[in-house]
Amino acid sequence: MAEREIDGFLLWSEANQLDEEPAVAFVVSKAKDGKTPAKRHHVVTTKVFHSLEDAQGAANHVVRNISSVSESGVPSPLLYQASE
Repeated sequence: MAEREIDGFLLWSEANQLDEEPAVAFVVSKAKDGKTPAKRHHVVTTKVFHSLEDAQGAANHVVRNISSVSESGVPSPLLYQASE
C-alpha cells in the first residue's frame, strides 16, 4: 500500500475484488485535521484488472503521482494509464 501526505490530506491506495469480478483500484483521502472524513475515490482507467495485485499496483502508482488535493479532499490526477 502506498501512502503520502499532500495539501493537509493523508492519501493511501486500496484495491478490492469480489468473487470472479474484475479487481478495482481506489485512492483514499482523509484530512489530517479531521474536518473532512475519509473519502474513497475510484482510479480512472480503461484497464481491466484481472488480479487484486494488478489493481493494487495501479492504485500505488496513482498515489505516487498525485500532485494536489482539493479542499474537499479530491486528489488529482486519479488517472492510471497502463503501459501494455
